[in-house]
Amino acid sequence: MDMTYEGEFAQHELGKALLQALRAGNTDEAKRLVEAGAPINWMEMNKIAETALMIAARWADEDTVRWLLDHGADARAMTLTGATVVMYAIASGRIDVVRLIMDNGARVDYRVDAGDDSPLMWAASRGDLDIVKFVLDHGGSVETRNKDNETALHFAAKGGNIEIVRLMLDLGLVVDADNPSGVTVLHRAAMSGNVDVVQLCLDRGADPNAPTERGVTVLQLVAKRGFADVAQVLLDHGADVNATTRYGGTPLSYAIGARQPEIVRLLLARGADMVPESDIDETARQNRSFDQFKAMKAIVSDCERIQRWHRRRILVIWAH
Repeated sequence: MDMTYEGEFAQHELGKALLQALRAGNTDEAKRLVEAGAPINWMEMNKIAETALMIAARWADEDTVRWLLDHGADARAMTLTGATVVMYAIASGRIDVVRLIMDNGARVDYRVDAGDDSPLMWAASRGDLDIVKFVLDHGGSVETRNKDNETALHFAAKGGNIEIVRLMLDLGLVVDADNPSGVTVLHRAAMSGNVDVVQLCLDRGADPNAPTERGVTVLQLVAKRGFADVAQVLLDHGADVNATTRYGGTPLSYAIGARQPEIVRLLLARGADMVPESDIDETARQNRSFDQFKAMKAIVSDCERIQRWHRRRILVIWAH
């Protein structure tokens, strides 16, 4: 091998061209470059440091992946961020590529740092049940936690695949497990907006009022995002409509701040305390959206009138 500066530069350029060809989907050019001397395990000199096999596992067909492996590509390579070739294959969603990578020496449980995400977490997040089962059958552990103290169940909840969430729960993962910030599996599920996953977590005992370290409940999160169906399920399972964060925020104030009229109506109908008009005005000033907040204030006013009408009606009926 030419170890001169010119030789190293040529290797660098060939390696760079190899990765560019694979990213462009030009597998014939990639093969030509390897046959011309491109280092097949060359790692891109950036913050990630991907290899040709990683790119192929993510984007190319199975035949290209097999060709690279047959020509010496390392199935156990890892990026600087801890992502393995198996994880790239999982991201492709093709179980045949995952199987091929593992047949060539990759392990599903290998991590350089104990805080790295695991292949099972990636599979759970992507939402492919067959790949999740395959990883589990080949040594993936549901007990593994990353640097945020989250398990594959958190990733599954965020991914929104109810069958994967059910599988993780059936394997014994705790539904109320949280990370150092207090974010629970239910928080993750709610943020995905998947009402069925939220319902499953609640049915398995998740606490609808579990707060994060800042006191943010699941209802406050969905109020901000406008997930009315999720909010309805949470309220039906005992979520506190007037829960307050450490900074005084309530589900209603979150909904008003995010301009979510459907959520505002729902929360008021379920007994939310009114937000002072001065608070709405202050939020409007901060968001510089006076017209939208005038409409929001009108909704609040309408709901107040409806509530007063209902109270008077009940009193009249009771008096008779």
